[in-house]
Amino acid sequence: METGSRRAVRVFPSREAQARGAAEVFAETLMAAVAISGRAAVALAGGTTPRAAYEALARPPWPDRVPWAALDVFFGDERWVHGGDPRSNVRMVREALLDHVPVDPARVHAPRIGAGDLAAIAEEYAARIAAHVPRGPSGWPRFDLVLLGMGADGHTASLFSGDPALEENQAAVAPVHRSPDGLPRVTLTLPVLNAAAGVIFIVAGSEKAEAAYRVLELEEPLPAGRVRPAGGSVWFLDASAARRLKRSE
Repeated sequence: METGSRRAVRVFPSREAQARGAAEVFAETLMAAVAISGRAAVALAGGTTPRAAYEALARPPWPDRVPWAALDVFFGDERWVHGGDPRSNVRMVREALLDHVPVDPARVHAPRIGAGDLAAIAEEYAARIAAHVPRGPSGWPRFDLVLLGMGADGHTASLFSGDPALEENQAAVAPVHRSPDGLPRVTLTLPVLNAAAGVIFIVAGSEKAEAAYRVLELEEPLPAGRVRPAGGSVWFLDASAARRLKRSE
């Protein structure tokens, strides 16, 4: 993973190539973390674009190359829906990836949606993160890797412009009440995302091109643009999402 707050931008000719590229960096990053400390913590994204990367990770050679048994798996955000609802990020990740790899079920940590009010769920999830993810130099939990997507409006995780969760700087997890689909959510907050050792953004589709341009070229402070971890970030874009960009690797 790149060092510093630098953003590396990688453009792929297809979503299939993008998914394979993200799977490779996912595996390399977590293998390196486990080699150092014997374990690693990863936060996974919801959304349609990350799903392709998860499906790639579920196919050979990745089930044998990712140190699944040594991972603590978390989710960057979740909607207030039943676990069987197709809009559930947890359901999507399980179906696309976790049900197909040798991850320890006891080390898969999902928000307990439905078990109390939203603020209480956020607090409980933050406590579980604190119990399993070591703190970094900043004092915030330090994930070895965070996967994120980005919406056409520039949101990431469930951090939306205008919602108080975007400005939260005391809690690791925040309730969200102003999402475009009207569903309440819980989300990791910016301080946690920015404390990560590394961040991968996976962005695809022409509808994301304007937001990608605004974040990566104009450096506007859209929610995704405010994710600037000290450990650096890598942006994986397909050609459609990158069509307005001038710089890439």
